[in-house]
Amino acid sequence: GAVTFPIGLQVTSAHGCVASSGGQVEVFPRVDAVFTMDTLGCSPFDADISNTSTGAQSYLWMFGDGAGSTAHTPEHIYFNEGLNDAIFHPMLVATSAFGCRDTAYAELLVHPAPIAQFVPSPAIGCTPLPVTLQDLTIGAVAMDWQFGDGTGHSGPPGAVDHVFVNTTPALLDIPVRLVATTVHGCTD
Repeated sequence: GAVTFPIGLQVTSAHGCVASSGGQVEVFPRVDAVFTMDTLGCSPFDADISNTSTGAQSYLWMFGDGAGSTAHTPEHIYFNEGLNDAIFHPMLVATSAFGCRDTAYAELLVHPAPIAQFVPSPAIGCTPLPVTLQDLTIGAVAMDWQFGDGTGHSGPPGAVDHVFVNTTPALLDIPVRLVATTVHGCTD
């Protein structure tokens, strides 16, 4: 709780007259706003926030992306929808029951995720069907293709050719999966 300190003042004039006055000062406990969080990652990025503030009763978080919270230890996901790294400056204001405040800051960097996309050409035809998978991915340095038939291909961005075979008497729809990876290890 608060600590009260007595204060006294006594003055003596040049003629020896004495006067005194007293009072007190009340000092409230210290508030320390402290938090840790992961500060580097790929979008969408869960910052894994931990609030270790002391002396506080309420909290105001501003995450630096327009969102906020009043939770003790909130969860927050950062998104970077752009093509370049994004820097965010989250802030915590911790307030005591006495109205004392402290503020803590951090900086975090969120790498954009690549945008994996491709177009098969042709998309339909008779077996064996040679298909060029035209890579339209944005922001990747490595590609991992899974052709849906138990085979795959890993390599740099660019078009990939594959021959699809249907050994059944029925129409076969083969799902192709592409995982694109950035220089920072971000995937889509």
